Amino acid sequence: MLDDLYRRRALPAGSGRYLCWLFAPAASRDAWFGIFALQAEWRALLHPATDPGVRAAKLDWWREELLRLMQGRGVHPICRFLEQLPGAADTDLQALRVALDAVAVQSSGVPVERRADLDAHADALYGGPLRVAASLGAAPARPARGGFDPVRHEPALRACTAAAALGEYLGGALADHRGDARRGLIAFPVDDLLAAGIETAELAAVEVSPRLRHYLDRHAREALAAFERAAHALPPEARPALRGLLVLIDLERRQLKARELGSRPAAGATPAEDDARFANLWWAWCTARRATHAHSRRNRGADR
Repeated sequence: MLDDLYRRRALPAGSGRYLCWLFAPAASRDAWFGIFALQAEWRALLHPATDPGVRAAKLDWWREELLRLMQGRGVHPICRFLEQLPGAADTDLQALRVALDAVAVQSSGVPVERRADLDAHADALYGGPLRVAASLGAAPARPARGGFDPVRHEPALRACTAAAALGEYLGGALADHRGDARRGLIAFPVDDLLAAGIETAELAAVEVSPRLRHYLDRHAREALAAFERAAHALPPEARPALRGLLVLIDLERRQLKARELGSRPAAGATPAEDDARFANLWWAWCTARRATHAHSRRNRGADR
């Protein structure tokens, strides 16, 4: 069992990841927790205060640790936790190594030079770990015939998580483009920025120019469309077991839409934190309930 420090980092109260874990089937929660904990450790390496030399050394250590994890002899508490999960020995963990390489690329400051490479980078960074968590979580559940099968549903799961990853990446780039630019991180594809005539100084400026607003709104719509594709990619029989993932996708979509496209509060007005958490909990419950009953609704429709 991981201690509370890892839990607080992996599952911040009220966050999409916390609600994903909360509404996931009980048998799969440890898998989601373990992968989110691993991602939290890697996100910490991207903090601007981290010395580049220290970051490089830690990335090298994690590369070695992932090799140990895949051999069943990890030394980090998170890796030991993952090793003990049912089905861990039979789950392909290669996507975690790909994700760590993407973290290293992300730390370079200019992770995506061409728009053509954005989808692959986002999928490596976020999509692969989601697929590992889903596969690990399916092992102890032993779904009945017709339920989620990581092998049979691999194409649908990949389509879902790749689209969700693109939405998450663009959502993150939109959320703090000003702070990122001031710290030397240009998360948007360089060729895309150049085509729009946007330079680093414009991204970092206090006032958002009309040209930049148009650019940001375009990417917000692209991210929302990606979340929509992700939400509809899974077949009904797979949705109950992956309801936590669907909760995560829906909440990130809702938060992005509220933040970027039409729900901007008036100057000085911010929603009460408790109200926002209650709303997130409500929408998470609704999404999880729909996912839980998706298969039975389809079967009822087929019987008519």
